[in-house]
Amino acid sequence: RAEGRAATEEAIRLVLSAREEFLQSAFDAIAERYTSLDAYLEDVLGLTPRRRAEIAARLMEAPA
Repeated sequence: RAEGRAATEEAIRLVLSAREEFLQSAFDAIAERYTSLDAYLEDVLGLTPRRRAEIAARLMEAPA
């Protein structure tokens, strides 16, 4: 909408999708720039190993 146009349903689906080739490109770029996903998460996003473990535990919790 920044340009005054509404996004099409197709465009929204593409942006919100998790296509394998998009993910692989992202992981390849992270590995090239930061050497590992762990380094990226900590150095760029500020997520310590402890915080990542906390997030993972919450994501793995069974819904109530």
